[in-house]
Amino acid sequence: MSYGRRYKGDPRWITARFGTCVKCGKNLAGQRAAYYPNGKKCLCEACGQPEMAAFEAAAFDEAVSTGNW
Repeated sequence: MSYGRRYKGDPRWITARFGTCVKCGKNLAGQRAAYYPNGKKCLCEACGQPEMAAFEAAAFDEAVSTGNW
């Protein structure tokens, strides 16, 4: 779920067509992956879940504090 304004460099969930996870090296082809456009890195669902949860929490906090909720 997205809160408030989205920016071009915000990470998002994608279905990867190719690549490997930058943390564990798992093949991502056809799998759900966390994509970080600024660094062009992808994480598998297991590795990306904690980082995406932290990002969503920060985005929610920003949306509430700026009144963009």
